[in-house]
Amino acid sequence: THLDLSSNFLQSSPELDMTRLPEGLQWLSLRLNSLSSAVDITHLPPSLSFLDLSYNSLFGYLNLTTLPSELVELHLESNGFAGNLDLSSLPVTLTALSGSFNNWNDTLDLSAAPSSLLLVDLSHCQFTRLVLSKRILFGAGEMKMDISSNPYVCPI
Repeated sequence: THLDLSSNFLQSSPELDMTRLPEGLQWLSLRLNSLSSAVDITHLPPSLSFLDLSYNSLFGYLNLTTLPSELVELHLESNGFAGNLDLSSLPVTLTALSGSFNNWNDTLDLSAAPSSLLLVDLSHCQFTRLVLSKRILFGAGEMKMDISSNPYVCPI
């Protein structure tokens, strides 16, 4: 089942309620709306494989440990998500993560990302430290990654 609610000027307050989504939902897009709240993703349908929350004004910490285990694509770009982005808690099925233009900070630990990731865009955030792995540097093969325009602080 697909549900595309993009570009509808939808609004939310005080928290985007994801508890009423239909069971069996596989594809959800809320892209390009006027959603401006914290997001609780603990009640997403377990069948969800595609989630697009991009181009809204969503904010706060996003607990990635509660994402559906079958999720393949996650689009979060151009919001106000903040805090540490824990890539180790992403589902092992995830192949695409787009989270650019957010306020994530501290360390971007790409060595903790699942090996299934083929596309990563975490550009224009607030990461100050970067951790890579040999797999990322030398064995990435088909992986495409944009981690540009972050204020990394590198030791001399």
